[in-house]
Amino acid sequence: MNVFPYQNELKTLWDRFVSENSVNGTFLHSRRFLEYHGPEKFMDCSVLIGTAKSDIWAVVPACRSLSDGKVTFFSHPGSTYGGIVAEKIRYNLEDMTAIIDALEDYIKSNGFEKAVLKLTPDIFSAASTDLHQYLLTYRGFSHYSELSAYIDYPSYGSDILGHMNNARRRKLKKCLEQNLRFEMISLDKDVAEFYEILKENLEKHGAKPVHTLDELLDFKNGRLPDIVDFYGVFLGDRMIAGAMSFNFRERNVLHIQYSGALQEYNKLTPMSFLFYNLIKSGMERGFSRLSWGISTEKQGKILNLNLAQTKESYGSVFTLNRTFYKEY
Repeated sequence: MNVFPYQNELKTLWDRFVSENSVNGTFLHSRRFLEYHGPEKFMDCSVLIGTAKSDIWAVVPACRSLSDGKVTFFSHPGSTYGGIVAEKIRYNLEDMTAIIDALEDYIKSNGFEKAVLKLTPDIFSAASTDLHQYLLTYRGFSHYSELSAYIDYPSYGSDILGHMNNARRRKLKKCLEQNLRFEMISLDKDVAEFYEILKENLEKHGAKPVHTLDELLDFKNGRLPDIVDFYGVFLGDRMIAGAMSFNFRERNVLHIQYSGALQEYNKLTPMSFLFYNLIKSGMERGFSRLSWGISTEKQGKILNLNLAQTKESYGSVFTLNRTFYKEY
């Protein structure tokens, strides 16, 4: 088994492997997504694993970083998910063991003191990650878990209101009385207006968006036009809430990346109207699941109970995002 450091001339091979051959790869693992960061932000140390470059079994997007003072093989600091992206036919006990062993040998022989692998969750994978998780545990990795919520449309059915709790239905009824309007937005100026709402919304929590406005416009206009969508909730002509989604077409999942509302309109509870319409939109567009993302902080040590219960109030269920790590 050989490990090949990623080089630019392998970009097409890499992206084809992720989109066509892998069991757990998504656009977040693709070079067209990862390279929006630019070479100055991360020191890339991604690798391909296989018997030859013509016979790749797995790819691992990664960067060299410091974690707790240790030189770390981190997969991937610039993406929600990283870890080992395996070929469908190699997702078995023997081949996955060989892939993990080859990766560990490479990590240790190249001066890394720690490895961090953020696994693709089950809802974004074509197969259960149980085998992957077990083999990493078997090889001495520890892990932490983060709580994530999603709606499973096949079991959810078409009765959105029927899945909401009483308090959420009352808030939505209040929204419907205000003549609010929900629509997909596409103009740069509308995306910029949404971004200002998002910044205001996050500032109250002492946070800011992971992506800049220029990066979101780059996603929309060039890098990921088939993957990113934006939505607005309007009162008259004014946008008072909005959201951004990623379309994981490989797994037929609609993921809500960002959402927020203007604080001065909280009495109208526009977020209830926004979330109701996002659920409805995902259903009408034929997605199998709608992902709300995590409700935890500090590697799962802190649960944002209010956020988790809000997602649950729409009939969401929970899953775990797991990150595995090991020191050498």
